[in-house]
Amino acid sequence: MSVQAVVFDLDGTLLNTLDDLADAMTSVLRHYGCPEHPVDSYRFFVGNGLANLTRQAMPPGTPDDVIVTATAMLKKAYAANWSVKTRPYEGVPEMIDDFRRRAIPMTILSNKADEFTQAIVKHYFPEGTFAAVRGQTDDVPKKPDPAGALLITESLGVRPEDCLYFGDTDTDMATGLAANMFTIGVTWGFRPLAELVGAGAMAIIDHPSEAIRFVDDESARKPL
Repeated sequence: MSVQAVVFDLDGTLLNTLDDLADAMTSVLRHYGCPEHPVDSYRFFVGNGLANLTRQAMPPGTPDDVIVTATAMLKKAYAANWSVKTRPYEGVPEMIDDFRRRAIPMTILSNKADEFTQAIVKHYFPEGTFAAVRGQTDDVPKKPDPAGALLITESLGVRPEDCLYFGDTDTDMATGLAANMFTIGVTWGFRPLAELVGAGAMAIIDHPSEAIRFVDDESARKPL
């Protein structure tokens, strides 16, 4: 295998979005008079779209119609605050430069709504950094379904087995593995190491500076 492209998750992998997501959801909880959650709880609430975040954060048994309305409120709140505290993780800009210098196409696949994904990527990364950026849309199943990942490889004209996939959750590990990509768990994100290993991560890295070794050293691309 020679690496032909890279697929990155967004939240928890390239960007630390947790505080802005938590703040947006907290505003919704306050509107409804519901108990609030510490920011760290949101590490396990996020990753599968805003509707799922709403359902996780609202009290158990909240009626579906309330979830729908609360999700719309969350979307509006997040649209107003997604750039307040969100930042790239330490080492991510340098990691991206490493891949760029080696002319490896980089892409993003997120379960965040596509409108937010596109706006956030445009805001935090220079134009042209990524060869493809895909957020959640109604016509393509969310991760862990591999459909989005496979659409990316098809658009680039590369084989999935020649791609690296980086993510920070069990959903990401399942996505990369289902797409037949070399799937790497990152420990600086939202979920613990045990979750990544238990989900079948083929490799684990603790800092973005370690990512490029999977391009430079073929022996690194051997599953745990």
